[in-house]
Amino acid sequence: MKKLGDRRGETLVEVLASILIAALSVTLLFGCIMASSNMDREAKGLDQKHYEALTAAETRSGVGTSGKVNIQNNKNSVTKDLPVEIYGGGGMYSYKRAAP
Repeated sequence: MKKLGDRRGETLVEVLASILIAALSVTLLFGCIMASSNMDREAKGLDQKHYEALTAAETRSGVGTSGKVNIQNNKNSVTKDLPVEIYGGGGMYSYKRAAP
């Protein structure tokens, strides 16, 4: 009977509150991980498209050559061809937007 009357230790309400706090913390952590994963996937896709456009511009032959780079916007499916001028040399080329 002495052990049943002992007032030391956690109450049921305190245990349930700590379980609730732990569950919310895990849920928030999982949400953050999912958001981070989605942002990483989008960034990789955008990087790939950037490098494809850059490679397409750099494979044009000759300095001072003009050409077009195709730009796509996936959010509203808009496609544009932009005129560019290619410059550089020694196997390293870059491009800039040509004057209209």
